[in-house]
Amino acid sequence: MMSEKLKNITKEDWRKLGFYYERDDKEKKWVFVGSKYGLEDFCIILNEYSENKNNEIIGEHIHLGPYEYLKIMTSDHFKVTEDWICGSLQDLKKLSSLIKEEIKITKIDTIKIIENDFFQESDFLLELRVMQYGYDPATADIQLWE
Repeated sequence: MMSEKLKNITKEDWRKLGFYYERDDKEKKWVFVGSKYGLEDFCIILNEYSENKNNEIIGEHIHLGPYEYLKIMTSDHFKVTEDWICGSLQDLKKLSSLIKEEIKITKIDTIKIIENDFFQESDFLLELRVMQYGYDPATADIQLWE
């Protein structure tokens, strides 16, 4: 069980990230929860990663969120797995654009699965849960409820 201090730090980390995420192993998908603005923060992260030339090296990666179990990694081909969203810097930039377009056209309080030919080799899909504006992503973390 987390201390109140650690819970508060974790809540702030989710809020800084702008969205909450979790892995659904049963359905084989990564679930992202946030307002349109919060989910667009994920696109910003992907863009910033893909624009950093230091990330061109295969295997380079970053960890996301307070628990850091989702990683964005440079690879020679695009794939979403239980640990990674990986691909070339161009692939990650393309993914960012794809997600951003889906966010624009998806209505609030809607769930949208991101799937197309781009995901052919992936083990996992991406799911967006578009919440109302002002949504607090920390509220989705059930580990903070106890």
